[in-house]
Amino acid sequence: MFRAYFYILLFSATLFSDIYLIPDETELLLYKLKKDFRDAKQVDIITQELSEKKIFRILVKFLNRDSTELNLILDPNKNSLIYKLSIYQGINIKTLSGIREAPMNLNFILIDNSILYIFSNSFSKIALNQSYGTVLRFKARDMIKRFMSIFTILTKRSSMINNLR
Repeated sequence: MFRAYFYILLFSATLFSDIYLIPDETELLLYKLKKDFRDAKQVDIITQELSEKKIFRILVKFLNRDSTELNLILDPNKNSLIYKLSIYQGINIKTLSGIREAPMNLNFILIDNSILYIFSNSFSKIALNQSYGTVLRFKARDMIKRFMSIFTILTKRSSMINNLR
């Protein structure tokens, strides 16, 4: 029994490098996000909603640096602070459109194609501060490649938002 448990833990450690329990570890998560964004050049985000101001400020600080690129795919049915980011250079905002206009329940952040965060909750203040959930932080290449293929599929199914600037 112990041996099986040990191998499960060993496998898990190679799969993801951190797991955060929300809301108990929200501040630790935000600290880690800030650290990962510090030297980042490219960030890809899929989210149903962004209304948590602390994550919004991390994105603003990222966009205020030179030569950064932020690619966002949003749920068109949700209000979001992300639209306020449209004044910055280096940002591409898209919404899912077409045949599948169902609500989106995806919440991912990919930093420089090397660090992947998967959120069980949205990036809303309530979800990160008052609801239980988890956030996984991956560095495993297989997981990141799979996310990149999901991002590509959703990019093809989405439409660029115009007239925001």
